[in-house]
Amino acid sequence: IGPVIEEIIFRSVLLDAFGSRFGFGIAVVAQASLFALYHFTPWMLVPTFVLGLAAGWIAHARESLWPAIVLHALYNAVPVAVAFWLAS
Repeated sequence: IGPVIEEIIFRSVLLDAFGSRFGFGIAVVAQASLFALYHFTPWMLVPTFVLGLAAGWIAHARESLWPAIVLHALYNAVPVAVAFWLAS
């Protein structure tokens, strides 16, 4: 549920709002910055910002939130899967 809600907020609402006012380049950086700040953890600031850039670009390029949702869900699932694998 988290990736779906966050993608709607950051890649639909914010990216569209910033994009209509400032253009795509500024919009993708602005929404990625807010996404990283929303998830603020010092050691995760840069990776989360990069995820925001990638998700913003792919949502814009594909004209759909679904690829960004899948990317976000995979990004969240990989560390969980690794943790379970290491714990077993």
